Amino acid sequence: MELFMKQKPLKSARRTYEHYSHLESKNPTPYEVVTTKLLYYPNTGFAVKTPVTAWYKKFQYMSCDEKTDWTKFSDPKGYIYTTYVQDRQKEEVFLAGICESLEKEFTSAIPNQEWLEKLENCYAPLVYPLHGLQMVAAYIGQMAPEGRISICSAFQAADEMRKIERIALHTAQIKGLHPSFGANRQTVWEEKALWQPLRESVEKLLVTNDWVEALVGLNLCIKPLMSSLFLESIGAMAIKHANPLLDIVMKSFFKDEQWHWDWASALIQYVMAHSDDGGSRIRELQAKWQEKTLNIVKCCASDMGRAELDIERNLRTLWKAFAQVEERVKVAA
Repeated sequence: MELFMKQKPLKSARRTYEHYSHLESKNPTPYEVVTTKLLYYPNTGFAVKTPVTAWYKKFQYMSCDEKTDWTKFSDPKGYIYTTYVQDRQKEEVFLAGICESLEKEFTSAIPNQEWLEKLENCYAPLVYPLHGLQMVAAYIGQMAPEGRISICSAFQAADEMRKIERIALHTAQIKGLHPSFGANRQTVWEEKALWQPLRESVEKLLVTNDWVEALVGLNLCIKPLMSSLFLESIGAMAIKHANPLLDIVMKSFFKDEQWHWDWASALIQYVMAHSDDGGSRIRELQAKWQEKTLNIVKCCASDMGRAELDIERNLRTLWKAFAQVEERVKVAA
């Protein structure tokens, strides 16, 4: 024991919190503690080489500038599991009461056939594209080279499941009053002209292996479209048909959508400002997916009771604002 006590400590001994040394603050925040260098393999590689290694090399490592310091990105909300669950718990408690009242609203005032048909064609099938968007978000989280991006993507996927659950529950409530309601929603999703441009884009996103392109297509193009064309339109139609509680549900979903835009646009702007090509590749990806998005608007706006030009103007305004912030970020860098 005495000999052991006299031994000198190794000069190369490293502290367990050394990976926080690059942070500006000497007192890391809970967000920094939980999220800093969460993934080990981007720097060290996988312990065992398998065919998956080549997949990650091609669609993660080679899909973006290898010099990008991903650790500089941070979620604008600073979400970790605790804070995310606390925020969503409050919203879910609120929505539980709204959904209970929603059923009473349908019971007390029998909806007309026109509104039932709108709900059956434009609302009940939403669970299918939302499932697709959830899977794309999960894939982005799996392929992202930084833990903070993976966390954002995982929480985004959970948000999509929250929407799916509420829409499925409400569909079941209506079905209890109108037994045939929603019985053919899969057929509507697969065959009705209203949904086909969106279905094509969601399916293409699902087979987009490059994680950067998947992120650009999902969060900067398709999801803003879902918010503007579908969530807002359903809310507006609900008010028109004396069903205002459904509009409140859509607005709750829209809060999630705003955060999804905020974190993804912050990440993309950072990448573009620090890439060797000046972000030209990402601009090409944006142009590609913006064209697909505007095609969906052209085909679907009238069925959702919206003017095509209004939706297109909203999207172009959003994209223009993104480009302006991107330029400011680039100058600051």
